[in-house]
Amino acid sequence: MRKSLFTVTTAGVLFTGLVVGSVMPSYTWANTSSFEKKEQDEHNRIKMLENFVQPTSADSAIDLFVKSYQHRNGAVLFSILNPGTRESSLQEFNQSNWVLGGSSPWIKSYYISKKDEKSGDVNEYQLKLLEYSSTGYMGKETVNVTVKKQGDKWFIDKYTPVTFRTDMNVVSEILTNETALGLVAEAQRRYWYISAGGSGSPFSRFKPIGAEYDYRWLSEDIDTKEKLQHYLEDLFSTPTVTTYISDLFAKKQIIEEVGKLAQPEADGGSMRQWESAKVAKLEQKGKTAKVTMVVSVGEDDSETFEIDFVHQEKNGWKIATTPQIIR
Repeated sequence: MRKSLFTVTTAGVLFTGLVVGSVMPSYTWANTSSFEKKEQDEHNRIKMLENFVQPTSADSAIDLFVKSYQHRNGAVLFSILNPGTRESSLQEFNQSNWVLGGSSPWIKSYYISKKDEKSGDVNEYQLKLLEYSSTGYMGKETVNVTVKKQGDKWFIDKYTPVTFRTDMNVVSEILTNETALGLVAEAQRRYWYISAGGSGSPFSRFKPIGAEYDYRWLSEDIDTKEKLQHYLEDLFSTPTVTTYISDLFAKKQIIEEVGKLAQPEADGGSMRQWESAKVAKLEQKGKTAKVTMVVSVGEDDSETFEIDFVHQEKNGWKIATTPQIIR
């Protein structure tokens, strides 16, 4: 006779017995209450994490929306979706293993190009996402996002999925209208960003010795020569940027104090609409090109400009005309 020890669960009671001859044991290891508690603990943990990250303002909901794509984190995006629409998108998130997009290109920054407050509980946004690869600036992608307030939290109600694609192709050896127009549109935005001192306000002011007027410090992202150079080199050729910055220093439009950059306290603006410029003519010779563009000024006027471009070996097409023109 052969003896075998086994454990059986019956009516929730575990007991030990003997099997005789050829009778095979039946094993039941499940402890239902233990599994249920584990699931409930997991559910509670996730809900607490979601509640912690869920935004309490419309703008912070937009910021977290972009950050979820910057970090490729589908779990963060899912946590801020309107609870009433989550179930319909759950399968899609599962199929992508909760990862948004691939490794390249990526979103470096963004800005809000339009904001429409439909009501006290609903806002509509148009965002411009600045996308980069190892080559450098790849262009802007436009996405639309609607946020809705529920209780004291703001959720993403509707959105355009980010595709990580733009109309530009800076690496191609052939300059296209779309690439040329995309570069000058962003160039104007950056010109006025620098002219306004960068991000944040109010700016700290001071009066340098011998100066006739007050200066203000530039914001941290452009407050050194190196940072300013890199910021402009996303769009302009290196020689063009070097010459332009040297000219700013020569005219004291930018000065350096204790290793930081500052500029005269002043405001400015432009009626030129480079964002909606049109290409009248594009001539390319090898790795250089000249593009004639018509730019609207105000509502009824326009101006024509010739903008030079150069194809740099490692990072593609760049503007070779001074930023002073594209403003």
